[in-house]
Amino acid sequence: MIRLRRLKTEDAIGMLEWINDIEINQFFTFAYRKFDMASVLQFINEANKTEVNHHYAVVDEEDIYLGTISLKNVDHINRHAEYAIAMRKSMQGQGNGETASRMILDVAKYELKLHKVYLNVLTHNTVAIHLYEKIGFKQKGIYEDHVLKQDGYHDLFYYEIIFSEDTP
Repeated sequence: MIRLRRLKTEDAIGMLEWINDIEINQFFTFAYRKFDMASVLQFINEANKTEVNHHYAVVDEEDIYLGTISLKNVDHINRHAEYAIAMRKSMQGQGNGETASRMILDVAKYELKLHKVYLNVLTHNTVAIHLYEKIGFKQKGIYEDHVLKQDGYHDLFYYEIIFSEDTP
C-alpha cells in the first residue's frame, strides 16, 4: 500500500537516484543538468514553502521513498494545475505510478477543488502515455518541435483531464 506525504530531507537520496538517471531523464521536457545533494535539498525545502506547487513523496507502508508526484503551477482562479510524476527505476512497472496518480488526482479534485489537470509529454514516451490514458487523461493537441534535446527538436503531446460532477 502506498501513500503520499510532503517531501522530507531523507527523500533526497532517492530523488538523486532518478533525477540523474539517464534512462529516466531522457523523458524530461527540460534541459538535462546534473543535480547534486545541495540542489535537491534546496528543492525539497522550497517545495514545502509554496502553495503554487504541491510536490509529494510517493512512499510505501514503511515510508520508503518511491518517487515524486506533483501538481505544479496551481491556478486557484482558473482552477487548474500541471501534473508531473517521476518514480525510481526500481519502482517502475509495479502499479505504484498509477496508484499515486489516482491519489494526486483526488487531491486535485476534492482538496484543491480544481476543474482541470493537464500535462505535456514527449510523443515518444509511450510508457508514460499509456499510464496517462489509463487514468483518464485525454490527448488534446501537439506542440511540434517544442523541446530541444541533445539529438534535436522533439514534439510534445498536450493532455488534460477535466473534472465534472460525474467524474469518478
